[in-house]
Amino acid sequence: MKAGNYSTWCEIDVGAVKRNLGVVKRQIRGAKLCYVVKADAYGFGSRRMISAAEATGHVDSYAVADIGEAAELRDFCDKPILVFRNPIPSQLEDFVKHDCSMTLTELSIMPAIKAISLKCGRKIPLHIKIDSGLG
Repeated sequence: MKAGNYSTWCEIDVGAVKRNLGVVKRQIRGAKLCYVVKADAYGFGSRRMISAAEATGHVDSYAVADIGEAAELRDFCDKPILVFRNPIPSQLEDFVKHDCSMTLTELSIMPAIKAISLKCGRKIPLHIKIDSGLG
């Protein structure tokens, strides 16, 4: 990626990414692999990086920063998507619409999640982030 008048740039070797995914998958011995592609795969293109990951067959799910990114991925990705940013009530129906998991950092939103779940007749998958004090 080279932009503007900067004298520095970064290149991604997609072949190396594929090999590295294979190495990681072998090391985790049956555990599921979630590939983080937030911020348009850190500027290298989510579509490009997901296409490369899908070619390996090693990735089980993807993760992004917010529901907007998840909605964009849904146009070309049918695997589970985890959204890192804590949802706000006005976004909850979008999680159901785009079939995404949410990350909760505070439990105060649980009544709203329950209400949307009942309204839509679906369970909403979620991850609970707990601050254990380790950073």
